[in-house]
Amino acid sequence: MDYRGRLTGERFYRAGQAVEFPDNVATQLVRRGRAVEVVEADSPAHNIDIAADEIDLDHLTYRELQALAKKNDIPANQSRDDLIEALS
Repeated sequence: MDYRGRLTGERFYRAGQAVEFPDNVATQLVRRGRAVEVVEADSPAHNIDIAADEIDLDHLTYRELQALAKKNDIPANQSRDDLIEALS
């Protein structure tokens, strides 16, 4: 998803754009559901294991919840509360 915020120094990044961040910033962005980790095929896997309940769904916008739902094959045309419940 598109993102601009304190974690990125108020720089705007478009959805799908690959950017390297320091580990602590990348971890926070992934935990908040603002980014996904991309691991190159030829590099050793450096997976961040984050459970779905670590993402604070209550702080996501409705569109962000819809995007997460679509990623997880959950119908995205539900109410905000139903999306949060389905994603939990």
